[in-house]
Amino acid sequence: MSITNELFNQIESGRKGDSWGLTMGMPKFEQYVDGVTKGTFTLLFGASGSGKTSYALYAYIYRPLMDNLDNDNFSVIYYSLEMSRSILLGKLLSIYIAETFNCEISIKEMLGKNRNKQLSDEQYNIIQKGKEWLEKIESKILLYDKALNADVMYSHLMKYLQQNGEFETRGNLITYHPKNSKKIILVIIDHMGLLRSAKGRTKKQEIDLACEYLLNLRNTCGISPLTIMQVNRDSSGMDRRNGGFAELQRSDVKDSGGPEEACDVMIAIYDPLRDRMTSHRGYDIPQLQKKYRSIILLKSRYGEGDVAVGTVFHGKVGIWQELPRPTDIIDYTQHLNFTTTNTGGNTEIAIDNTKDSKKSKLTL
Repeated sequence: MSITNELFNQIESGRKGDSWGLTMGMPKFEQYVDGVTKGTFTLLFGASGSGKTSYALYAYIYRPLMDNLDNDNFSVIYYSLEMSRSILLGKLLSIYIAETFNCEISIKEMLGKNRNKQLSDEQYNIIQKGKEWLEKIESKILLYDKALNADVMYSHLMKYLQQNGEFETRGNLITYHPKNSKKIILVIIDHMGLLRSAKGRTKKQEIDLACEYLLNLRNTCGISPLTIMQVNRDSSGMDRRNGGFAELQRSDVKDSGGPEEACDVMIAIYDPLRDRMTSHRGYDIPQLQKKYRSIILLKSRYGEGDVAVGTVFHGKVGIWQELPRPTDIIDYTQHLNFTTTNTGGNTEIAIDNTKDSKKSKLTL
């Protein structure tokens, strides 16, 4: 097939709606990242404790899975290098219980880690009600929580792809024919800095090789990589803040610039409270307390970058909710407590000219 015909086939698929992304539960932000889409390489980064894994679990796994529980159009391969697979499933269960039963039970409470505080019978019964759902979710997620390097990852992914499709070689051209052409295969590495170097490679070389493998498989097989990374320590330095650049920049990714160069979409999670800011893009930080996060789209090959949306992160249950524009908020307290009816408000776009930003950026 010629490249021209390949392009026009994709255009025809787009007209049929086959290229639409899966919902992330963040309608304003999805206007720019298009949801979870096939063949998109995403880099998600932020400071330690900012909620990177929780955001990935909610926006990239939980919400898309909830819309695809009864079909085979979405699956996840999750390389969890920071926490065990049982804890990850527990976090997903916590989200489900909160949204389904409007009951907040953290993974810590589920496991009885609070001294002298056990689950009540009511809480335990609610958790039991989620077991069948979680078993269904588990069938759609391949969780890998062992030591990993780039070569092991590539071998593991190739085995999965061979089970779910067929490779064809004609001369120097390799094509992949999936059993389900509509299926989105999300591949998450959490996080890249914990890849184990092999064969004398440095950490940067290991990360760059993993990116090279992911790019090749994205181009050939249409997988959707999501790489999670930490930020450099100097990203929150006083000189940066005094210069008006407190927010994360593309150059703040730790260990390697390879993923930043390879990705189609680059997202930063920023917590201004850590930088002792009292206002951020018009939002009153002391009123939102430690729940406020800014989700910043720093790069998009398919559209506009430098776009941000203010969110509330309900860390206890791992749920993210978009905030209205700061000028539309009358009472901040109504956004602090999780509720299944909190939709995030107005989707109108406004230009942010607040003093917090060095330059004007779009704020949702």
